Parts: sequence; structure tokens; C-alpha cells
Amino acid sequence: MIKIEQEISRILDHSLDSCIQNLKEKSTDIGVANGLAGMSIFLSDIYKTTNSVDKKILIKNTNLKITQAMINSINKNNVSLSLFSGLSGVGTACLEMAKYDSNYLKLLTQISLIITNKVEKVFAVEKYQQQNMIFAVYDLFNGSVGILDFLFHANELIHSARVNRGIEQLINFLIRISYVDFNDISQSPIYLLKKNLPENGESRILLPNGGLFMGMAHGLAGILSILSEVYSRFSLPELKEHIQRLLNVFLKFRNNKTLYPECITAVKNTSISSLNGGWCFGSLGILRAMLKAARSIDNVLLINKLQKEFEFVLKNWKTDIRPNSLILCHGLINAIYSSYILFLETKEETFNYYMNDMLEFLLSHVNWNKRYLFSDVSMNLYDNKCRYEMGILEGELGVSLVLNAISHNVRWQTDWLFLY
Repeated sequence: MIKIEQEISRILDHSLDSCIQNLKEKSTDIGVANGLAGMSIFLSDIYKTTNSVDKKILIKNTNLKITQAMINSINKNNVSLSLFSGLSGVGTACLEMAKYDSNYLKLLTQISLIITNKVEKVFAVEKYQQQNMIFAVYDLFNGSVGILDFLFHANELIHSARVNRGIEQLINFLIRISYVDFNDISQSPIYLLKKNLPENGESRILLPNGGLFMGMAHGLAGILSILSEVYSRFSLPELKEHIQRLLNVFLKFRNNKTLYPECITAVKNTSISSLNGGWCFGSLGILRAMLKAARSIDNVLLINKLQKEFEFVLKNWKTDIRPNSLILCHGLINAIYSSYILFLETKEETFNYYMNDMLEFLLSHVNWNKRYLFSDVSMNLYDNKCRYEMGILEGELGVSLVLNAISHNVRWQTDWLFLY
């Protein structure tokens, strides 16, 4: 155990040094995914857990420089509203800094109001008919799910009536667009036509008749998760009914082989024939969303069923959670964190066992020969073509945030970025 703690400490120090070095190189990416906001969130997380006075001083000074660099970039460029590359991500960095330095509250409020003003214009239901819907309108990384996620957590600190109205508008928007027509799912608002599927990748080949994405990052699970999160503050009967309806969608298309499919189509219910244990598209993320939803509406029977299904997914981690990919988005560290959170929530030793099993594998595959330590793609770990990046989404900082939480026996401060 001491050896594991020492290895984690070494990784965290490496990530801290990487943030300092990256800032010296004048990074212009302001995003959470792979830029300045993500660096700042990592630094704030370390600030809250370290006992080192020198590290706290270094982090405060570094975050001040990062803030100025983000403001300069925003003033020069047209920045999107998104959580992972735009204003919502910058706001998230300010939110975390404001928790240890109230001077950031003013900037957090300004950013939240700017986003709210734009939300009122952009996310009008009548603008988005099925024919022009793309998943970027409602996904976690780019769309309304991520923006709502930020505004909801920011308003817990700033308490703005105006921001509250923006939150309510986004809730209403997501309820309206996420109805699924069981009689003909192709008529559901978020059923994507082939022409509206991503141009890169293989989705247009795999889904010649379009499809409805089910996963956490770009699909129905992300909508379910954020609506379940906000239900604690906006306990409307309509919202509770819709959460149950969305749960019913997943239960309807569940099967024993794949559990919850990545995508469903009007022609064929499942387009994937094997279990996908990943977070972004697969059953790991979907189960997390469903468990949060079941808890929000106190469905005890479903909670117990979902916890057993989590065990099934985690048991298959060596084949179905892409162990050759070690990062947070679609790799092993998300399974490790899910196991850890489930252990904290349930005290079931099974989840602790899986966490330690996967953690040991992860730490044995740190690549100290690379500038950044963890492979971000699903291929042979010894392949020289593997990419190694710094960011939270597909790089070292996402891994380090989880390792920092585990080593201090706390939740990662900003894990709501991934709708936990």
C-alpha cells in the first residue's frame, strides 16, 4: 500500500509540474478538455487536499496567471458556451478557485450571466426540429447538458435569480427534446438523421438510417443524469415524470448481452452486439446516469438492480472497459472512479476489490518515458503510435484528479463535470 501511495504522489507531482511548464509555453487553449481551464481545475483540486504551504502558494499564483490568460483569450476570440472548450469551462475553473478565494466570485457571476443571456436566445425549443438536430445541441461536451451542468453548480455559490431562470429554460428545453416515441423512435426529436450524424468517424457507415445515441457523453444518458441532478432543487412533478420516462427507455432496450446499447435505430434495436463498458458511449456511463435517476426519485428496487448490473460490467473490465486506454473519457480510470464512488456509497466490498484490481493495472502501465504519462487511445499499450496528452478529458490530468481523490479518501471536487 505504501508503494502505491508513493507512486500516486509521484504522478501528482508530475502533473503539477506539467501544468506549470505548459503555462510557461503560453498555451492558448482555454478549455477544460485539454487547456487552461482544465489545468486550473486540477490545481484547485490539489490546493484543497495538499498540506504543503509552498504548493498552496504556487497554485494560487499559477491560477492567477491562468485566469489572466483565459480572460485575454476570451477578449480576443469568439468563445463558445460549451463546458469542455468554452465559457462554461472557464466558469468552472472560476467556480473552483472561488471556493478558496472569494475574489473570483465576481468573475464567476459575470461569466454565468453572459452564458445565461446567450442561453435565452440559443436554446429556444422551436428552433430545433428533428430535421436540424445534431447531438452537439444537447451533449455534455458542447451543448445544453454541459451548460446546464455548469450553471446549476455555479448558482449554488452565486445565487442569481437571473441565472436561475436560465437554468429553468434549459431544463424545459431538455425535457421537450428528449421525449422518445416508442411507436416510431425515428420520430423522436433527438433521433439523428444520417445527414446530421458526425462527418468524421464511422457513424454514417454504421447507421445508414440514423440513430438515437444512448450514452453519457453525447446521448440520452447525459440528459437523464443532469435532469436527475437538478431535480433536488427543481422538484417539479413534470420533471419527475420525465425522469421516469427516460428510465423506461433504457429498460425497454436493455438486453442481457449488451446491457444498454450505445445506439438504437428504427430498423434494428441494437447496433452493437457486445458489451461496451466505457463511460462516454457504453453501459458504465449509462448505469451511472440511471443510478442517479433512480436515487433522485427514490426507486429502491431499481437502485438494487442497477448496483448488481454495475458489478457485471466491472467484472468484465479486462475485456469490455478498454484497459489499453487509461484515460477518463473512454478508458480505465473512469471505471476505477466509478468503483470507488460505488464503494463510498454502498460500502460493498466488491466495488473496493474491483477498484484495487484496476488501480494496480493502471499504475503498472504508467509510461515515464513520455512527456505525459497515460495512453489515451484504445490500442496496444506498447504501440509507439499511442497518444499521450495532458488534459482532463483524454490525458494525464483526468487520471491524476481521480488518483488524488482516492489517495485522500474524498470525492474529486469537480466530478460533476462527468455527471457523477
